[in-house]
Amino acid sequence: GETAVHEAAFAGHPAVIEALAELKADLNERSADGMTGIHFAGHAGQAASVRALIACKASVEAADVPRGFTALHYAAESGHTEVARVLLEAKADLEVKDLQGRTPVLFANANGHQETVQALGYEVTDLRPG
Repeated sequence: GETAVHEAAFAGHPAVIEALAELKADLNERSADGMTGIHFAGHAGQAASVRALIACKASVEAADVPRGFTALHYAAESGHTEVARVLLEAKADLEVKDLQGRTPVLFANANGHQETVQALGYEVTDLRPG
């Protein structure tokens, strides 16, 4: 199942996240699928939720269970550039690899998210086979 933190993160309700944190909710609790609130927010493109979770000390490096994805993987895969920027400002590891050895920028590039590729510090031409 999913927790109130997961639901608030996915739906983009930072004030709810902050209230739950004040009530000592576990911001890093995992869903049945192994995802934390920051994964849900990153996947949904909810930059305000990501900011709130970071401010309340949620882990930016937590990896989900099925794939080893961090929130940065989810943001890059979906082309959520603003979320990627927020995570990078919070010192998320740009070179983190999933369970198959893939970095977030590889997902952004493979899915044609050029703006996200650039936000991750790469030029699209850097990633062309060559």
